[in-house]
Amino acid sequence: MPLFPEYDAHRYYKIVFGRILGRFILVLIASYLVMLGKEFIAAYQEKDYYRQAYEQLLKEKQENTHKTRQKTRVQDR
Repeated sequence: MPLFPEYDAHRYYKIVFGRILGRFILVLIASYLVMLGKEFIAAYQEKDYYRQAYEQLLKEKQENTHKTRQKTRVQDR
């Protein structure tokens, strides 16, 4: 395909630039979706990190409460 056709140039450029514009829009949409995916993954990992930390704190609190109750029972006897 020549870059500058002699006949029917208007139709040729309409097809070529239509494809270029369409593909450019597809690349923009794909890059936007990739960016959103990265943000979603980062937010999920951060949420999971805080959930794990919270669960660890609850576990430690329960262990401390259990130890305190055992000490109190031993002292009461």
